[in-house]
Amino acid sequence: MAEWTHEAQDYVDGYLAQVAALARHRRDDADAFVTQLRDRITRETEASGGALIALDQLRKTLAGIGTPEQAAGIETAQPAARPSAPQFQGAPVPPPMAPPSPSASMPVWIIVVVLVAVGVVVLVFFGSIVAAIAIPNVLRARISANESAAIRSLRTLAAAQTQHHAATGAYATDIAELHDPSAIQNQFIDATLAAGAKSGYTFQVTSEDPETSWEATATPLAPAKSGIRTFSIDESGIILSNGVPI
Repeated sequence: MAEWTHEAQDYVDGYLAQVAALARHRRDDADAFVTQLRDRITRETEASGGALIALDQLRKTLAGIGTPEQAAGIETAQPAARPSAPQFQGAPVPPPMAPPSPSASMPVWIIVVVLVAVGVVVLVFFGSIVAAIAIPNVLRARISANESAAIRSLRTLAAAQTQHHAATGAYATDIAELHDPSAIQNQFIDATLAAGAKSGYTFQVTSEDPETSWEATATPLAPAKSGIRTFSIDESGIILSNGVPI
C-alpha cells in the first residue's frame, strides 16, 4: 500500500466530508456510499502513482470523479439560458419621398442630395429601433450570466469551507483565508474569488462561531446592471436568493 502525504490525506478527507454531507440529504446509505467512494479514490490514485501519493496525483483522480456535488449524485445548477433577442418584424417606416422628376429647372445635384438625405433618415430610423431592442436584451443576458456565475461561486465557497474545516478544525472567517498564495494545500479557491469580486458580484465570508457555522453572501457590484438578485449560503449548503431557497 502506498504512503500518502499529509496534504493529500487532509484534502481527500475534506472532499469526502462534503460528499457525505450532501449524500445524507438524498440517500439512506450515505456512509456506505462514502466508504465505497474512498476505496475507489484510493485504488485509482495508488494505481496511477508510486510509493508516495502527493496532492497533485490525488487531484487528477478527483478530476475524473467530479465535484462533491457530482460525486453525491446532485445535479449542479446550470447557467440560465440567455433570452434570445426578439425577431425584428419590421416597424412601419415612412415611405421615402419620391424624387422630383428631372427637369430643365432642377439640377441633377439637387436630386442626389435629396436621395442621400432620405437614405440617412431611413438608416437613423432603423438604427434607433434596433438599438432600442438590442441594448436591453444584452443587459438582461449579462445579468443572467452574472447571477448564474455567482451561484456557482457560492457552491465553490461551500466546498472550500468544508475542506478548510477538515484541514484546520474551523471554518474560515474571511474569504481571503481560503486562498494562501504561499501554500498550495491551503488554496481552496482561486485568487480572483479570494479577492472578493468576480463576474459582476462581490463576495463576503463571515463566521460567528468558526467551529460550527459560517455564511457567505454575493451582492451585485452594480445593482440592476451587473446583477439584480443577492444570494447567500451557509454550512447547510442551501443557497438563498433574497432569503428564499432556490
